[in-house]
Amino acid sequence: MTPAVSSYPADDDTQGDDSRLPNIPPEIITPPTTYVLARDESVTLHCDVKNSDPDGALVWNFNNETAVYVDANCYIGPKCAFYKVDFRTNSSALTISRVNEETVGKYYCFYRQALVVHQVHMKVTVDSIYAPKSIEYGETLNLSCRVSGFPEPMVTWHLQANETAPNIGIGKGSNITIPHVTFAQSGTYTCTALNFNNEPPVSRSIQVAVVKGIAALNPIVNAAEGSGTVNLCCNFGPTKKDPLVKWLKNDKEVLSGGRYLTNKAQKKVSCLTIMTVKEEDLGTFTCQFAKDQPDSKSSASAQIELTGIPVTPELLEVTYDSSKTPILKWKVKSFLPLTSYQVRVKKQEQTDREWLVQANKTISSDNKEEIIEQSLDSLSNGVYDVELIVQNKFGSARLVSNNKVAVDRSEHEVIAGELFFYYRY
Repeated sequence: MTPAVSSYPADDDTQGDDSRLPNIPPEIITPPTTYVLARDESVTLHCDVKNSDPDGALVWNFNNETAVYVDANCYIGPKCAFYKVDFRTNSSALTISRVNEETVGKYYCFYRQALVVHQVHMKVTVDSIYAPKSIEYGETLNLSCRVSGFPEPMVTWHLQANETAPNIGIGKGSNITIPHVTFAQSGTYTCTALNFNNEPPVSRSIQVAVVKGIAALNPIVNAAEGSGTVNLCCNFGPTKKDPLVKWLKNDKEVLSGGRYLTNKAQKKVSCLTIMTVKEEDLGTFTCQFAKDQPDSKSSASAQIELTGIPVTPELLEVTYDSSKTPILKWKVKSFLPLTSYQVRVKKQEQTDREWLVQANKTISSDNKEEIIEQSLDSLSNGVYDVELIVQNKFGSARLVSNNKVAVDRSEHEVIAGELFFYYRY
């Protein structure tokens, strides 16, 4: 047998020729990096290639749209001033001379099919905040906060009325508007910006004072005839001295005396006290500055509604029909017509049970006095508490009957007991 002979003797000059080795694709060995920098800082992005070839080209793209550099050549016209490149056969170093809104984003380095992506972010800053130092009550307050950073910062606003008050969120965005500003909206307004670069939020604050004008402390005061003493109060903005405030009802001035007491304005508050509310007291009251008051608009005024919720229902009688079903009758007075009522019962021996609704009705009437009659149907034998809730547009009054209304098909009676009530607003 003839021994095999190598085609390539050991001393052949072609031994070790790289052209005979398989092709190794190029590889970018620089890891992707995110840079978080302050405005106007500079940064250098690197792109190092392994297994490059003479025909390859290193290309830098911005946001994967614009070719910034191909090898050592810049392709973005005047914006080339923001950049410079240190190009070599196997590497490229792209320097951004000034980080700003035009240069932040993603930078892609390509070499054939190889790719690395660097991100350049800008630290968040609150560049300016604007609001008027003072504004008159009832006007529109405009707040503005100019921020910068990348990614785009989220902007929120908070109001702190005084040093001990909590911060209350009032809106989002660089610009917010507060229509019909009130005295409660005086205080410190803070604009806070955050762009989620693992940085702490950045804030700036400004003081705003709501001045002049007059406002109701509580625009609606719930009361009913015979409900006792109520206070109607208005407050006003800072003045050189406490102004003279007068109270009116039906365009007539309300003076101190009898059941009415007007106090001198002090600490930015003026109140009218009404003792033992009567039906004629219910309605709209106006507080306003007397004319020629210093630092105040003579026409400034505010209104307070003394509502007139229904008077406590009066239980007139309990009767029984032929089937021994209890029938209850109430009389209800209301400054404004009733809108609805509800009757519900609960068996006394089973205190853990829920109330059972016997009636839930809407009333359509112009009457200020109603007679409500309700039979308690389909109840098993026992003793029941009965609750009546009547309502007008301002609120409701509730009567809880402790009359121990008895249901007994063989015998029936009403055991006298105490009545009590409470108001629910």
